[in-house]
Amino acid sequence: MWIRIRVIDRQAPKEEHEELEICVLEATQLKQLRELIQLRLAQENKALLGAKGDEGDSSSLQVVFNGQLLSSEDDEKPLGQMGVRNGSVFCCLVSFTSHTVFEQQMCCFPHHCSVDGGRVVHVLGEKFPNSSRTSCRFGRIVTGATIEDDGTEGGISQLRCVAPPHPAGPVTISVSFDGGITWLEGPTFWYYDPLVCSGTYGVCVPADCGAGAMPVALEQVIL
Repeated sequence: MWIRIRVIDRQAPKEEHEELEICVLEATQLKQLRELIQLRLAQENKALLGAKGDEGDSSSLQVVFNGQLLSSEDDEKPLGQMGVRNGSVFCCLVSFTSHTVFEQQMCCFPHHCSVDGGRVVHVLGEKFPNSSRTSCRFGRIVTGATIEDDGTEGGISQLRCVAPPHPAGPVTISVSFDGGITWLEGPTFWYYDPLVCSGTYGVCVPADCGAGAMPVALEQVIL
């Protein structure tokens, strides 16, 4: 039987989508249908945003049938048992991107903030998709982000976000271009507590630098 797959890119305007026709059996399992969809998209030279070296994982392709989002628990079910018939229509939510998105190195400036947050942070990369669903994650805290430059002209992409409040210590900044479905791991960002880190402290310097612990004022280190 033939079924229709309405492919919707999460990063594109809602009115934009494309349709695929795929031939399946009633005994075809949902996980096999996912693989067929991924294969068809790959044949059209469209990569799915996922972990590095793992294109088209379950987090980057979601299937909806009869208004219900089908989870991985349904993967072993035959399509016939799910009520799929000839001409049935599925919606497939995906995030398209090029390989450069998840293979690139990212950096940020500034690299630190007080535990109160509120500091504007810029994240740089080689190529960011111009998505309206961009988010940044500081450790486990998610905040909104805006693409300021997609890198089309200068070759360097830049996004802007505001560091949220967070306990003192290092965190990893991660970036998502599909509203938090998938995340790309980025640079390390430091939080400090100005009430604790006031005054002068000893900073350990590697032995090969020819010095031991030296007293340094905090503002010389982080400001």
